[in-house]
Amino acid sequence: SGMNGLSHLSKNGDNDYKITNYSARNGLQGSYFTTYSTLKTKDGELYFGGYNGFNRFYPEAIKSNREAPKVLLTDFQVFNISVPINEKINGRVLLTENIADTKVITLNHQHRVIGFGFAAITTSQIEKVKYACLMKGVDPDWVYLDYNRRSISYNNLSPGEYTFTVKACNADGIWGNDGTSITIKVLPPFWKTWWAYIFYTVIIAGLLYLARENSISKTRLENKALVERVHREKDAEINNLKIKFFINISHEIRTPLSLIVAPLEKLIKTGTFNQEIMKHLQIMYVNSQRLLTLINQLLDFRKIETGNVHLNVASYDLVGFTSEIKKAFDESAKQKNIEFSVESNINSLQVWFDPDSLEKILFNLLSNAFKFTRPGGTIKLIVNLLVKEDKYEIVVVDSGIGVAADKIEMIFDRFYQVDTKSFLKQDSSGSGIGLSIVKNLVELHKGEITVKSIPEEFTQFRMIFKTGKEHLENNSNITITENSLPYSLNYRPITIGFEEYESTEVLESADMPKSKKDFKILIVEDNPEIRYYLKQALDFKYETLEADDGKAGCELALRHIPDLIITDVMMPERNGIELCQILKNEMLTQHIPIIILSAKTTIEDTLEGLETGADDYIPKPFNEQLLLAKIKTLLTNRQKMIDKYRQQQFEEVATAESATLSFDDSFVNSVIFFIKENLADEELTNEKIELHFKTSKMQLYRKLKAITGWSVNSLIREIRIKEAKQLLKNSELNISEVAYQLGFSDPLYFSKYFKKEVGVAPVQYRKEHQ
Repeated sequence: SGMNGLSHLSKNGDNDYKITNYSARNGLQGSYFTTYSTLKTKDGELYFGGYNGFNRFYPEAIKSNREAPKVLLTDFQVFNISVPINEKINGRVLLTENIADTKVITLNHQHRVIGFGFAAITTSQIEKVKYACLMKGVDPDWVYLDYNRRSISYNNLSPGEYTFTVKACNADGIWGNDGTSITIKVLPPFWKTWWAYIFYTVIIAGLLYLARENSISKTRLENKALVERVHREKDAEINNLKIKFFINISHEIRTPLSLIVAPLEKLIKTGTFNQEIMKHLQIMYVNSQRLLTLINQLLDFRKIETGNVHLNVASYDLVGFTSEIKKAFDESAKQKNIEFSVESNINSLQVWFDPDSLEKILFNLLSNAFKFTRPGGTIKLIVNLLVKEDKYEIVVVDSGIGVAADKIEMIFDRFYQVDTKSFLKQDSSGSGIGLSIVKNLVELHKGEITVKSIPEEFTQFRMIFKTGKEHLENNSNITITENSLPYSLNYRPITIGFEEYESTEVLESADMPKSKKDFKILIVEDNPEIRYYLKQALDFKYETLEADDGKAGCELALRHIPDLIITDVMMPERNGIELCQILKNEMLTQHIPIIILSAKTTIEDTLEGLETGADDYIPKPFNEQLLLAKIKTLLTNRQKMIDKYRQQQFEEVATAESATLSFDDSFVNSVIFFIKENLADEELTNEKIELHFKTSKMQLYRKLKAITGWSVNSLIREIRIKEAKQLLKNSELNISEVAYQLGFSDPLYFSKYFKKEVGVAPVQYRKEHQ
């Protein structure tokens, strides 16, 4: 005994001892006992005295409590706040019944701080009760708490499933084995769910795939760019070799060319030849000038490449200079029906430049403008003084076909040519060095040139130069002369000095007398000089029609049904291959022989032309006699085929009981079928057939004439006679019934008609053949 109650020492095993303390809570008179106030009786009963009395008991009657107290959960908290039943916490109901009855609690990622309250159910020595808690998956071992600490909390539980267990021990230190448990399920946030991880996997795989594809695509583009660069460099090298070759022989060419140009110019000026010879002389003169211009460009280009260009600069009136340039192009503007004007914000502008170089610059820019501007368009040459900037500008703007945005950066590159196959012939598209020369000459003047363009709207070349001469000084390639030297224009635009013949439409019909020129030939060629030459070569024997592009050629072919077509390949609007494909698939024109004349001379080009249905392919330059011979052969063979086929039809009709008039042409066979279906109509005429097949009188006439050799009326007559023969031989109809069935209202007239065509009367024919 002592000041803290009674203590009992007992042996617990061989070497262990156990001390059990008892206080007023265990029924003692108090916790304080006086010294020497103890007594043990003979029967073993013990007495202990204190200030409040004494306690007596038999030691063997005092038994230890072997049953651990039961523990109940009394509270569940989120963020240290008790959770009510059926109330949402952060969007989720956590408790649907009392915590003591709850077996599972499901949390989401927002419930980061949770806690549990608990209590042991016992009646004695409650203050000596202890607790042990364990959150399986979080706590490595039991967490022990005193009686006064009846709660525990946990923070930031990872997604998963946990089991929280709490147990207690009684005053004698006896612990429960099972305790009280509750399952805690923590749901992952949406970005940590299984489908989110699948999504991440797909995204990562997709990004890796895209990265790989991008890497492969980048490699391909780099390889493609490398290949293109190599090809471009190779093309440039080849072009350089070509230019070097032409440069080397240019001086040799210029001498004989000069001896051609000068006499031609002299002959043209004399004017002593007839009109046809004059036109041929003009064609020769224009093309020799074109060749001379090309040679001059090659020489200029070579000088620029080698740095041997020298400028002779003096002060000139730029407005007057551009006016002279305009006069040189007025004839071209008139011929192409283009509105060409010079505009300026100042009447006179004295600036320093080399007139020869500026002439080449403007000639190249204006030549391109006229080349790529359609008839009815506009071209302006603008000169403006930029006072505030101490500069002046020269602008060439046209309403032509324009340049695509992705091509503008390359337009000044050497040998680069914008694709104009849909507008110009390939052999008229230029050499690809004109704009390169322009840019170099502008830069030699210390100027700059820019270009703007919108396809099918406009193209603008703008050059800006400084006024004064200071920027041109101290340059070994520039000589500045204080006194202006007289100049004259060296370049002239290439124009055709004669009016082109327009195609003349000649209407034909079955009732018209036959022209001396039995065949009609359509010439489809966008080069007016070649077109004129072909017309002159064919006019003496054939009637000719002319078209300057593939689209117009198709329209004329369908309208006139010519006997033969001669076409170029590279033309604006529609090329010769497309024209051939269209006409060979059209019923009215599929029979027409087509000859292709082209500067494209490879085997592949020839095969492409023949595979589209062309009857012959002749490369340029062509031999006139060879062309005429091929035309004659095609037309002759065509006529022989018609005659043979007609004769074959007559023989079949004469020998076969069920022979039917038929030709190797679907359109003609359709016409024959229509005529047979309407034989009983005495008013069956070519007008009704034209209306039914929606053709013109000329189309129907020329189509039938080309295939059968008959006009419409002749074909109707032949079919009626053939049907009359069949009815007289194979039917029991009398003569009148046969006449009515074939569209004759008067049997007597039918008899006379039949006798005139066959040679015997219907009655006699029936007797001879039945």
